[in-house]
Amino acid sequence: MRKSQMGKHKMREKVMGLGTLVTTYVDAINSGAVPCLDDAVTTLAQRENSAAVQKAADHSSEQMAQRLRLPTDTLQELLGIHSKEGDLCRRMKRPL
Repeated sequence: MRKSQMGKHKMREKVMGLGTLVTTYVDAINSGAVPCLDDAVTTLAQRENSAAVQKAADHSSEQMAQRLRLPTDTLQELLGIHSKEGDLCRRMKRPL
């Protein structure tokens, strides 16, 4: 696969799951199970999704720690910062 064909998500990091698919498929063969490409794809998707959620949560926590100074003067101030961070996390997880 040429580099220009390699998928990239919104944060411009390379997305390449072929190695994971192959490993899952070969592990199934080695264990005597009937390999199922659907299982390999599901496993890959679960790993990628978990990593994306963790990255977004870590980023959100970091940003909240930088922007939020407790105690806030008002509840609205707290909710406003939380809302902005939620919007940013949703944009980070948005597909291409």
